[in-house]
Order: sequence, then C-alpha cells, then structure tokens
Amino acid sequence: MCACGLAENGLQGDDGGTNDVSSPDVKQDVVVLGDGGIDDGTIADVVVIDSPPDAPNVDAAALCAATCPTAGGVCLSDGTCHFDCSQSDQCTSADIKCPANIPCKIDCGFDSCTKPIDCNAASACAIHCTGGASCQDTIQCSGSQCTVDCSGNLSCEKDITCKAQKCTVGCGPADSCLAKVNCSGSDCRIDCTGFGACHGDLGCTATNSCFLNCQDGLTCGGNVNAGSATSTICCTGNSACNGAVGCTGAACNPYCSQNSSCNNPSCKSPTVCTPNASACP
Repeated sequence: MCACGLAENGLQGDDGGTNDVSSPDVKQDVVVLGDGGIDDGTIADVVVIDSPPDAPNVDAAALCAATCPTAGGVCLSDGTCHFDCSQSDQCTSADIKCPANIPCKIDCGFDSCTKPIDCNAASACAIHCTGGASCQDTIQCSGSQCTVDCSGNLSCEKDITCKAQKCTVGCGPADSCLAKVNCSGSDCRIDCTGFGACHGDLGCTATNSCFLNCQDGLTCGGNVNAGSATSTICCTGNSACNGAVGCTGAACNPYCSQNSSCNNPSCKSPTVCTPNASACP
C-alpha cells in the first residue's frame, strides 16, 4: 500500500521523493563556497545542490502531531494527517474531519468511510475512494488543492463540494459519483469516465477555468453548467449529458458529439460559444 503524503509542491511517493505537480523543474539550492567575491579575477566556486525532496515542514509536522491523532489520523513524515480506512468496513462510526492548516490524506476501501468527510479546514486534501461502495456520505474540501478520486464502483454516493483553489474530481468506474458535484476556487476539472458516472448535476464556478468531461456512456445524467473565464464541456459518451448544458462567463467550448444526448447548449451573454472537439479527450 502506498503511504503517500501531500508535500508542499506535490505528492510524496514510495521512494521518499516528491513528485512536483506544478512544474517539471526540481527546486535547487545554490551554495557559494567562500565569501562569494572575486579576488583574483575568477568567479567563486558555486555548487548546485538539489533541495531535500522529503524534508518535512517543521511547523506542519509539529501541528500535525498536536492535532491529527485526536482527530483519528496518523501523521506522515511530511506533516500530512493520514486517515487510513483502506480495509473493508473501516471508518464507519464517525465523521472524518481533517485538522486545520495541515495537509490531509484519506484512503477508503470497500464499504468504508460511510460518514461525511470534511476537509474544509485542511491546507490541502487528497481523498481516495477506491473501494466499492466507499465514501457513502457527503465530501467537502478546500485549501490550496483538493483531489477527490472516486475510483471504486458505486463510490461517492452523495454530494461532492470542492472549494479549493485547484479542484480535481475523478469519477472513474461504473455508477460512481451518484449525486451532485460542484466546484469553485480558481481551476476545476471533473472527469466522468465510468459508465453511468455522475448521476446528478455538475456545476463549476471557478474563476479561471472549468473542465467538465462526460466521456462514457450515460454519464452526466443531470444538468451540466460552467461559469468561468474559460470553460470546456465535453459530452462525448453515448447518451451522455441527458440534462441541460449551459455556460456563463467569458468563453466556452460546449462540445456535444452526435452520439450524446445533449443538443443546443446554452451560451448566455457575454459568453462566446465555440464548440471544438479537439479540446475533449
């Protein structure tokens, strides 16, 4: 089982390194040997050292130690509060509420995490509902980034609300994400890629970008609405997007393939509506 944690710039992997999700470049420290001056017309030696990728934030680690155990989690080395409910029928008696101001990671196995998940106060959150029928109640998250992975059959039964600056919600297998999925913040992506995934309405009011993807058969059974500076709605699955499809904001690409159920998507003023299949997976 991967004991991953949220580091400052990404997820900590099994090898102890940090996978940067924001930039391909690795952070580096520059160390100048000597006084850094030019004594004899030559430049002082400079040594470039990769920053320790797994060095914990001291404040985060201390705060995690003070708040995570009482909330029911276990601190990882980088200061992430981890709720390990990866086995069957775990975390069923009480809500999961992440402590404030530290990263939070929640793993839910078969028929686990049956109560609400509240990650609103965490600095960042990663929620993995990988078991069948996992995450049976509401999911809420905020912070700098939030990932909700509903990759178990019939996972994520009730509303998902993401207010993080960067929201990523994946509804991969059959009949996952059975209720509404809403996101705000700055950037939001919702992928409904499993047959019959995303039964309820999809809504995005992120300020910078919205990407709503209804890719498989019978996905997105409710209304699909995006209101952002740039919005893309992809209804490409067989009989996908059975409800109303609409955009508000500056610009929108609402693409409905011929095999989908959507037609005549609404682009309300001042939105410029420019359907483009190449933007869709």
